[in-house]
Amino acid sequence: MSQVKDELSFRVVKVFDIGYITILTFAFGILVARLFDFIFTKYEQIVNKNGKPNIFQLLLELAVMMWLVGVSTYLARNVIELIPSPFEGVAGLVHKNVKELGGAGVFTFIVLSFTGTIGNKIGELNNHLKTIF
Repeated sequence: MSQVKDELSFRVVKVFDIGYITILTFAFGILVARLFDFIFTKYEQIVNKNGKPNIFQLLLELAVMMWLVGVSTYLARNVIELIPSPFEGVAGLVHKNVKELGGAGVFTFIVLSFTGTIGNKIGELNNHLKTIF
């Protein structure tokens, strides 16, 4: 019976640690999304004074943006892994062994959802493609 209680305690603490990781990931994602919006908006004010970009410029801009999202995902994942957990050692939890630390899906989703400039570029590309296809 003690083994079942220990296993249950471990699982409950692990769920709390996963929630902690998710909150950190969400916070980092929001910060990066705001930073990207700031940078991309300044870029657009400088570059696109002559109107809308052509499809090739649009594809290049989106490729650079996606590259930056990928690099920021990698960096954020590594930074989040370094942040200690308040649940470390509770019920035998080893924070660095929690698989969700290596996940990047939540971060990428948050950045893409909250970065308006990337969404706008994707919309522009979609409009260009509708005229072609």
